[in-house]
Amino acid sequence: MDLSKVFNNIKTNIKGVVAHIPGTTGITSSNPSTSPSNNNIVAQPQSTPTPSNMRAQGETYQQWGTRWAGQTNASVTALPPCMQVVYRQLKMEMQQDIKGQQILHQKFQTQLQNEKNNLANQQIIVNKENDNLLAEQNKKDDLLKNIQDDKNQIQDLKNGPQALKEKANVVIGCLILLGLTVYLFVFYSSASYSAFFKNFDANVTLQASIFDPQSIPNSFHSGFASGLFVLLLPFIFLALGYVAHQFSSKEKGLGIYLKTAALYFITFIFDSLLAYQIGKKIYDVWVTTQLNSQPPYSLSYAFESGDFWMVIFCGFIAYAIWGLLFGFTMDSYDNMKFHTAEINNLMEDINNINTVKIPAADNLINKAQTTLNGEKTKSNNIQNSINQLQIVLNSPVIYDDTVIYRELSNFFTGWVGYMKLVNQPQIALDSAQTIYDNQLNTIKSNLAQSSVISINSQSTNSNVSSQPVICTAVSSKKSN
Repeated sequence: MDLSKVFNNIKTNIKGVVAHIPGTTGITSSNPSTSPSNNNIVAQPQSTPTPSNMRAQGETYQQWGTRWAGQTNASVTALPPCMQVVYRQLKMEMQQDIKGQQILHQKFQTQLQNEKNNLANQQIIVNKENDNLLAEQNKKDDLLKNIQDDKNQIQDLKNGPQALKEKANVVIGCLILLGLTVYLFVFYSSASYSAFFKNFDANVTLQASIFDPQSIPNSFHSGFASGLFVLLLPFIFLALGYVAHQFSSKEKGLGIYLKTAALYFITFIFDSLLAYQIGKKIYDVWVTTQLNSQPPYSLSYAFESGDFWMVIFCGFIAYAIWGLLFGFTMDSYDNMKFHTAEINNLMEDINNINTVKIPAADNLINKAQTTLNGEKTKSNNIQNSINQLQIVLNSPVIYDDTVIYRELSNFFTGWVGYMKLVNQPQIALDSAQTIYDNQLNTIKSNLAQSSVISINSQSTNSNVSSQPVICTAVSSKKSN
């Protein structure tokens, strides 16, 4: 605080205060030309002093504090009731300022309408954020639904009718293929041994020629190479069947049918040669047992012989069935593998949703919820402001607490200035400051209990110009 300014104000105020102190008389004139005698004193009329508990007309609150401190000898015990009087005086002046109250009510009404408009706009924002939150929640629900759909699809792929059918096809096909493979191995090993290495006698039969259980051991007795030939020849037919399946699985169009037909035709020709050779050996042995001469074995005779077609049927037809069944079985197995790969893809999709997409969705939901809560808080604050403004408008008096606090401070400044002017000790100044702080807190508490609301407004008090905080309270009876 600038003490020089305070002392100058105090000196100015003292001149005004002296006129209000009881017992003070007029001042004599010092001009000898207007006085008949230097000892002649012209008496001035005595003015009526203003009571200390009332503010004189045109007197500032700082001047009032100086005057009242002078009339009480700046007693610290007199300060609390003096501040209460000043507080009531300020409230009374605000109650009596009808025009100012009307202006403040109008400003409050305008602000109330603005707050209602703000609330409507804020509600639009709240609705928008709420829709955004619902959209994010729906996205998460869709992800959870995708997980459930994937699980259901996995269950169908594992245990559904189609899956069970494929498994059954593979199991049954493998069992039949195993039997047919053993059959073809026995047939082609016996037929090849009979066609190329076996010596027939008169007791030989067709059945013994194409189903000889000793064909492999006997072929090795004829030589190691012949044994390997008989042992490995059946694999040629199995390989032809496997190649035919590969053509059908990897190629599409007319070419696959031509290649498959070519493979079956080659197999048929080979089987025909075996059948012809076995039939010829049987015929040659039979001719040796006949008394009459017989024509040589020919292709036309073979086509008319049942033995020839029996060999073809037992070999080529069984081979064709094996090839077709192998293809069907492999197709079913491929479908099972495809289902397994599809199940793995679905499992990866579920894992990706649970580890990546769901946490990301939760993060977006949390952000949307936080934003929505913030906007709702703003909306609630605006509604609370509206409620408080309505309380203000319903109150008969609007008290400007900024003016109250400032003028109380000015009053105390004048009081302390007088204390310093009369050289009060520092302990007295500290005691006065403590009393002032306690009284100010009490006054603030009283205002806070009287439906206080803070807004920016313009005071209408003729002695004050500021942007105060307006406080509302039920008007009290005027205090003198």
